[in-house]
Amino acid sequence: MTRKHNHKDLPYCWAIMSIADTNYIFIIPFCSLDKYKFVNTNRVNHFLCTINSIMPNVNLQQVNFSSIKPQSVKIKSHFEISPNCVEGKDYYFFDLKSGNNDTEI
Repeated sequence: MTRKHNHKDLPYCWAIMSIADTNYIFIIPFCSLDKYKFVNTNRVNHFLCTINSIMPNVNLQQVNFSSIKPQSVKIKSHFEISPNCVEGKDYYFFDLKSGNNDTEI
């Protein structure tokens, strides 16, 4: 994605990478068209708040992937398998809207 306006408080270039139904939104760092480097927490939080105002139904959380150390991400979820499901079928339906448990992946 590239910025289509001149509001330089937002990064010029950012991307969304989707892996296994998980989206990773990240800023392409050190673009020559950026006013700021977007590496400190305040600038990144401003960017995330802007993205959240555009996509209010998306739950965003900041994770630092700049290290080679494994990172964990908490995802709120709750799984209930309906008694109507038949054992041996290859599908189940999950209602993530009603869940309030934290599952760490």
